Amino acid sequence: MNKVKILESLVKKMTDDSHVLADEAKNMKDATIEAPGRNQSRYDSSKEEFGVLADSLSLHYTERIKGINLIKKFKFQNNSEMVRIGTLVSLGSPKGTINYFVLPYGGGEKVEVGKQNVVVITPGSPVFKSMSGKKVGEEFFLKNTNYNVLDIF
Repeated sequence: MNKVKILESLVKKMTDDSHVLADEAKNMKDATIEAPGRNQSRYDSSKEEFGVLADSLSLHYTERIKGINLIKKFKFQNNSEMVRIGTLVSLGSPKGTINYFVLPYGGGEKVEVGKQNVVVITPGSPVFKSMSGKKVGEEFFLKNTNYNVLDIF
């Protein structure tokens, strides 16, 4: 699997998603401006609620852009023999093969590569903590499931 192509697909997907966040933040700011204020309605708190939501969406957008920039600048180490940040790992389990891409940001994001899905995990995830430092052929146990490291890219 080509990590650079996967990373490019991931960045595109995350960038597209962040545009949706930016649009929603703008819509909520507009709704905040148009909502009745305290002088117009004694019991309506929608202006304040819309404002909090708009701020939250804007903050989420800002953090997402920082994360995207972080993974854009990420430098891969060549030919890793063990699982670490920057590796793409194929795991075997009783449920089938699972592909994880270990990156500093973007945990939970999924990218389809050919006919296979790749799930991004971060160093703080339980899966990474369990498989960190493992080599091809080694096994680990997590949440009542035995995993086998099939390949590392």
